[in-house]
Amino acid sequence: FDQAINGLSRTDDRYQLALTLARRANAYRMLGRYGESIQDADRALELSQTKEKFPDLIAAALQMKGESFFRQGQIHDAAAITEKAVQSFDRIQDEKGVSTTQVTLGMIYRAMGDLGRAKQLYNQALEFLQKEGDIASQSGLLNNLSVLHHQEGEYELALRHLDESLELSRQTGDARMQALVHASLGDIYEEIEDFELADQAHNYTESYARQANARFLLHYS
Repeated sequence: FDQAINGLSRTDDRYQLALTLARRANAYRMLGRYGESIQDADRALELSQTKEKFPDLIAAALQMKGESFFRQGQIHDAAAITEKAVQSFDRIQDEKGVSTTQVTLGMIYRAMGDLGRAKQLYNQALEFLQKEGDIASQSGLLNNLSVLHHQEGEYELALRHLDESLELSRQTGDARMQALVHASLGDIYEEIEDFELADQAHNYTESYARQANARFLLHYS
């Protein structure tokens, strides 16, 4: 990225420069280098918001900047920026971008303790995933929704979402997700004092965790 950015900086191609900066921002974010990710996102935004606007890059840069703030623990800044990212994706009618960013925003609001807003965002994102037939992403999001319902003591809804998530993860053969779902099921069954079902769920957790080499889940056995 560095060589490409240095070369593009000496040209008039602002779009390609902003795009490459946005891609490097994403790479930095994935590496946990959030400060550098934010710097690149800001440069991409500056280039994209001049006379000839690049709305797709504005949305992407806002999304990455918001997530980087979130990972740094700057929750309120992350929420404000990510709300703008959702609006930006919506303006350019990028439904996938809206859905992906709604999931991130739901995580942010969950961290802020606003579980109602988090559930609303997850459900909105889920509608798009169902329309697209993306069952792997649906499974993960249903598991996340179940956690919110569990936190609020809505056990019936939590169990319903986990059953749906489990069925989808079986269809994809995702052993890690099946382990996660069974771990969540075990937690709920323990809380409602159905210890037989809890033990059964934790045994499944161990089995699928070993298949997926997900060692962090083995303490549920």
